[in-house]
Amino acid sequence: MSAEVAGFTLEQRPVADVRRLSSTVVAAGAYVTAITAAEVLAAFVGVVPAAALDAALLVALVTQYLLHAEDLAPDAVAARARIFAALTLVPLLRLSTLAMAPGDPLLFHVVSPAPSLHLGRGMSGLLRPEVAGIPLLMATILAARVLSLQGVLPMSEMRDRSQWCFALAAIAVAGAVTPLLGLGRITDAHGARDFTVVVVIFFFTGALEELVFRGLVQGALDAVVGGWAVPMANALFTATYLGSGSASYTLFMCAFGMTCGWWVRRTGSVAGAATAHGLLSVGLLVLWAGLL
Repeated sequence: MSAEVAGFTLEQRPVADVRRLSSTVVAAGAYVTAITAAEVLAAFVGVVPAAALDAALLVALVTQYLLHAEDLAPDAVAARARIFAALTLVPLLRLSTLAMAPGDPLLFHVVSPAPSLHLGRGMSGLLRPEVAGIPLLMATILAARVLSLQGVLPMSEMRDRSQWCFALAAIAVAGAVTPLLGLGRITDAHGARDFTVVVVIFFFTGALEELVFRGLVQGALDAVVGGWAVPMANALFTATYLGSGSASYTLFMCAFGMTCGWWVRRTGSVAGAATAHGLLSVGLLVLWAGLL
């Protein structure tokens, strides 16, 4: 049986196209590995070497995208060059959070295993993670439109009952795993501002991650590597949780990410997964952590 990539057998492709495709797959795998290494550095070594590697990868990815966009035909650009553009969002994620909210417990995804998380005053409180997430949100929206990735932005897909069922199941899952993970409830040094906390967590530690990892990264990879896009995107997603300080939380999010990846690939929409991730984060860090 011949090897298949993106639904076509290699024998059906011209030799030059197969070579370009193979080089793209190798390059994408190398970038995924390097970005994962940057997350390992951030978690276990320090932010300075991680930021240096992320900055180098960001420049390299943009350059790679521009070179492919220059050399390839339009249909090939859609299938290959957009991988490099989508991957730029992961180093951008890390650099924006390091620049705007260094050491803040409530960033894009970082959770402390301490009994509770206290958001400090001023820019060390809710404003910093909001500001840190805004550049990535804008980049995600622009990239989704420019790269024409279907199913990333339209939330109209939530009209489908199955999407709501998938999303609401996350609340029950959060309640079941909260006692096992031992995560503390996020509180605010200014007093009870639970609604603002919930909004920030839902969008910046939940829905936005799905737009980036499942909507853009997985969506761009899928056209080239098919089903392998799910574990590749999830490897990057899981790596960003290494800095959480909790092995059980990281493993749980790895499993959750694989489930979301499977669901997005099956339905062709990120709407249910984005809502589910937002609800899961709210359940783990606010709702169930305060009740159980």
